[in-house]
Amino acid sequence: MSLGMIGKYEKLDVLGHGVSGIVYLAWDTLLGKHVALKEISLQSGDEARFLEEARVLDRLRHPNIVQVNGVDKIDGHLIIDMEYVNGTNLHEYLRTHGKLPVREALSVAFQVCDALDFAHKNNIVHRDIKPANILISKEGAAKIADFGLAEILGSGSYAGGAGTYAYMAPEDFAEEERSDSRSDTWAVGVTLYEMLTGRRPFQADKAKDPFSWRRTVSEDSPSPLGETDPSLPIELEQVISRALAKNKAERYQSAGFMRDDIAKILTSVGGQVPLSCASTAGPEASALQSAEDSEIESDVEVIPDELDFGKVRKGELGSRKLRMRIPGRGRIEGRVASLPGWLAVTPQSFNRRNQTLVATGDTKTIWQPGTYQDQLLLEVDGEKISVPVSMQVVPPRRSFSEVVWWYVPLLAICAMPVLARLVVSKDHQPDAAGLVTSGLLYVMLLIMSIVADLGIPEKVVPSAAATVAIFAVVGQFTQRSAIAQMKSADLVAMSVAGTLLSLLIAMQLLTASKWRVWGVILVLCSVIATMAFGR
Repeated sequence: MSLGMIGKYEKLDVLGHGVSGIVYLAWDTLLGKHVALKEISLQSGDEARFLEEARVLDRLRHPNIVQVNGVDKIDGHLIIDMEYVNGTNLHEYLRTHGKLPVREALSVAFQVCDALDFAHKNNIVHRDIKPANILISKEGAAKIADFGLAEILGSGSYAGGAGTYAYMAPEDFAEEERSDSRSDTWAVGVTLYEMLTGRRPFQADKAKDPFSWRRTVSEDSPSPLGETDPSLPIELEQVISRALAKNKAERYQSAGFMRDDIAKILTSVGGQVPLSCASTAGPEASALQSAEDSEIESDVEVIPDELDFGKVRKGELGSRKLRMRIPGRGRIEGRVASLPGWLAVTPQSFNRRNQTLVATGDTKTIWQPGTYQDQLLLEVDGEKISVPVSMQVVPPRRSFSEVVWWYVPLLAICAMPVLARLVVSKDHQPDAAGLVTSGLLYVMLLIMSIVADLGIPEKVVPSAAATVAIFAVVGQFTQRSAIAQMKSADLVAMSVAGTLLSLLIAMQLLTASKWRVWGVILVLCSVIATMAFGR
């Protein structure tokens, strides 16, 4: 039965309630497919923050993360159009089945860790990993929901609730700034323990009291797995102990490390490591995947076979083209299966004979400069094609407002030697010694501007000033009368100043990275020259 329309969506049923809003099963009347529609209520100050986060999540594509299809504001309501997972969440699944078989529990934990590793590498932390936020499809795939929105939507650890306190790491109770990706790893450890034993590892005396939970998770230790089920592999105890280390420095430092350990145990108990994930887990899984790949030679030509965006400034975009075709074939059917959160690819699906994709690296979704490497996964005629992608994000160019406090004074200081000569000369005309000195000082400032990566105007001004000074000196030397009137002392001053500054510039070029030090040297040279020429 229809629950009404909102925009292009027909609401069919209520999938769940939360403190942030209601999740509906809806029908997209334009695309003709079921979606999960989250209608949320936000505080007025949170809307801009939510929309910014949603733009990042729109690019967070992984087989084990519920895909955000879009965000809209309709009739005063903010709605998130999400992938509909036909199944149930892990919380309901555990209530129905109790503890899970070890293979099934490890498979779910593996997929969750793989998704978290992908997200953490893109600088996104979930902050509310728990069974209620892990969806299990009818095919057995685990998918994390509400990724990155927990804190903004008020449904995360800091919103409270006994169901969430049980999965919080010790540092989460202290202060928000101390929480990071290792808090997600702790929550996976709690969830894995619950899947294996049918109960949570920590039980507070007062279920709704955060202070009671804080004492419990900080001081108590969970019962060993062997006491509940002696048949469980001993290696699992080690994984749980490391995931639930009170000191996060002793915990798994990445979800990828925990995933790799789980993969080894899953293989040892006869389970199958899921290969649909974006990243391959562990050496054993890598060897298995490589063996399978070597047996199948791909007919798809991908040019280039690696996408390297090179250096891209923070806040800017990098673009590359990717061309693919199958020799001797007509149209090919394909789509983008998964990609890093900082990468956008158009079109998402394709069916041309010679298909060109445009890949755009968006540094706005990256929090800090560094080298980022990942995989773009394409599915072409049912075949998975993995294309390595890399991008080196460098700091943004300094704006003039950031450097004006030292750039403008240095610009004026470079002119001091020629101004000093103007003051002491009888005809108040610049002479060669002052022009050469100021010209070479402007060259030093130009080198500093280049190394400090300033804008084009900040580079043009000193280069123009240096050019004018040098041409003025050349102009004087083309006039015989000017040369005849030039005193020998002036010629000596010009020669000494020019030689010394030229040697300094040569040294500056060899140590250009120390541009701040050369700023001090420039000031000293200008002061000394001004005092010498002003006599």
